[in-house]
Amino acid sequence: MGNNAANDIADFTRLFTNYNVLESRYWKQRVVGEQQEFEDFKERFVVFDTRMQALLKKETPFYNIFDILNVRHRETKLHTPFLIHLLNPKASHEQDSLFLNTFLTEVLHLPFTYEELSQFEIHEELSTLEGRLDIIMTFKLKGVKKSIVIENKIYAGDQDKQLDRYYNYLRHDLKLADSDLWLVYLTPRATPPSSKSIKPADAQKLSQNKRLLLIGYHQHIIPWLAESWQHIASVRVQQTVFQYIKTLENL
Repeated sequence: MGNNAANDIADFTRLFTNYNVLESRYWKQRVVGEQQEFEDFKERFVVFDTRMQALLKKETPFYNIFDILNVRHRETKLHTPFLIHLLNPKASHEQDSLFLNTFLTEVLHLPFTYEELSQFEIHEELSTLEGRLDIIMTFKLKGVKKSIVIENKIYAGDQDKQLDRYYNYLRHDLKLADSDLWLVYLTPRATPPSSKSIKPADAQKLSQNKRLLLIGYHQHIIPWLAESWQHIASVRVQQTVFQYIKTLENL
């Protein structure tokens, strides 16, 4: 090996050694710098976490009695009773006709409010020869008897001729004309009833005349409650309705 080649190898070795020293020094300094940044971040995080834990303890934003009781999907144990409670102007929420009026005008788009009605009654799971009606409201408007029936479907399937039977009850038992009745079919996302529940011809006729109304918890009930919530005078009722809205958002 010539002297030139040996010198080149020696120079390369020194250069490579110096590079490794510099690289090692660079990474060591960088780690030290980043470690300091991490320590600073950790101190800020501890302060933030302490404040957050105090806030969670005071505000309990994730506390939801409906979720605790695991009744989110229980139509007859939660949704129907709670809806009737809100829709009843004389219920213990003490908000008079607040919920009923916004339901009539904003959800069903009907041209009247509770104050225009007489002989108003609301019933849950009313037993009839045609079946059990989840929610039924009967009243008189300008002396004419009228009725609203709400069939509440969370995840249950349609029963045989269910809406047909309820329609028959309103027409023949209560002796109401089509213009004096409303069949409301309530599901999580405003799904139409099947032909098993109501004859397609009747469903089409009632829908065209706005006597069969399809409403959804997500499209209609949540906005209705959110609108009503702003006008609730009781903090306790506000908190309960807020929790119920959060439950419906996960339905």
